[in-house]
Amino acid sequence: MRWLFCGASLCLVAPVSWAQQSHDDFNYYTYGNIAHSLLILGSSDVRTGGGFSLAVGRKDPKLTLFRKLEGELIWEGYYEVTNTIHTSSQFPAETNEVFGALATARYKWKLYRNISIYGDIGMGIQFSNHSSEDLRLANNTTPCLGFGLQLSWSNDTSFLIGSRVLHASNAGRTTPNPGENLLQWYVGYSYRH
Repeated sequence: MRWLFCGASLCLVAPVSWAQQSHDDFNYYTYGNIAHSLLILGSSDVRTGGGFSLAVGRKDPKLTLFRKLEGELIWEGYYEVTNTIHTSSQFPAETNEVFGALATARYKWKLYRNISIYGDIGMGIQFSNHSSEDLRLANNTTPCLGFGLQLSWSNDTSFLIGSRVLHASNAGRTTPNPGENLLQWYVGYSYRH
């Protein structure tokens, strides 16, 4: 599992050298988060944990909404560790380690000179070290929805604080398919070359 994450991290870092040669405006993100499961949409295993992620993004004209609101396409790789809180015979104490990749569209609205709010919507895949009561398979799809606040120090660096809901399920490949819903609170740092 850790080797998978290391390999994916290298894939995310690879565009750095290409971006320096092509002079395109790539944004690079580093996030740390804490997470707690939400008991909605079939989820019943109460879990808590945290993780980190690396991401690279770039404005994409195909994501423009209403002819004015530009969207940024963000590719993210993440690693998350969660533990069962309320153990029982149905939910034995276990630690889940997951690695995932997300493609997210981000839309920003400027509030003040260096303060913006943003919204994220995306989809991805996730691989777990083992299945659980809520995640019947070790590989799952992960739609997500989030929002946050971005504080910019300059045109090249900013600080982010936000929240998102990440829903992991196997897209109906097993029955029942309860899924896991994580509420993640994160802080992040963004920089540009």
